[in-house]
Amino acid sequence: MTVNMRELLELKRIIPRERLGDENDVQRRKWFDYRFLPAAAATRLFSDTYVEVYREKWATYMDRDSAQLKQPVPKAPGRREVNALWMARVVADELGVPYRFFIQASIDAAARRGCRHFPLPNQLYHTLALPVIVGKWRELRRARLQFSQEPIYLNENFQGLPEQIQHREWVIGEIKAMGSSGYQIEDAVNTLRILSEGDVRLAFGGERSFELQTASLSSNSASHVRGISIRSCLGLTGPTSGDATCNDCGHMRACSGVAGKLDEIIVSKFGCNDPHKARKTRQTRERVRRHRAKKRDAKSAAQAAAAA
Repeated sequence: MTVNMRELLELKRIIPRERLGDENDVQRRKWFDYRFLPAAAATRLFSDTYVEVYREKWATYMDRDSAQLKQPVPKAPGRREVNALWMARVVADELGVPYRFFIQASIDAAARRGCRHFPLPNQLYHTLALPVIVGKWRELRRARLQFSQEPIYLNENFQGLPEQIQHREWVIGEIKAMGSSGYQIEDAVNTLRILSEGDVRLAFGGERSFELQTASLSSNSASHVRGISIRSCLGLTGPTSGDATCNDCGHMRACSGVAGKLDEIIVSKFGCNDPHKARKTRQTRERVRRHRAKKRDAKSAAQAAAAA
């Protein structure tokens, strides 16, 4: 198990502590592709995807020739941009949709509303866009089976992890919602290899029999998923007592240790465990100091004028 302490420290430095807790809240709802992706990496992926989709949509709605020149997010985003990207990503995770779909649907919705500019990251979850995104996702699910293509969800890599079980439950629920066709069930077992025969018998009953086809998978696939079962929220705020996501996690002790070590470093460096809040407090005090100094100067100037 490897944890990028530098990335976690940077997140804790620039993201408000209460927002870091959002990662734990959405762990069970985010799209399956991202459940083992560290929060910093997920935010980078969201940013890269946003730039790609922005350019694609610019070519569609605006101008094809200048599309690749567009850079809606700085290549080295600052504090404000990272916070905006974090918030937009968390909304996508809350909805349980893939990032590309979320961004595409939001930009399309803005274009249909007649907006002259494409939404920035903090505008992607506009109140008028969210119902459209949810509706489009519902339509897509009715039209085609949606599932994760990450190797960790393949039958041959099944380890009984909660996320793997939830993915199988999702697939079964989607197939049932689409009519439980024999073709879809057999495809999920034999071709996609995301359901087992046991899953099918329990979920659909009957004497369905399928010959599993696992030989076509590269021998590297199993080794590819070893050690990536760390959840995206590990170490951000530490485990929460009584939280369902934390209770079924096999890395609670590691999470607690990482979070504790990070807090020690943060406190030693910034004097508190919430540097974002401390920075806001310093800024507020500085604004108050400048305001009072300005009032004193104005009062002194008025008194001098009156004395003259």
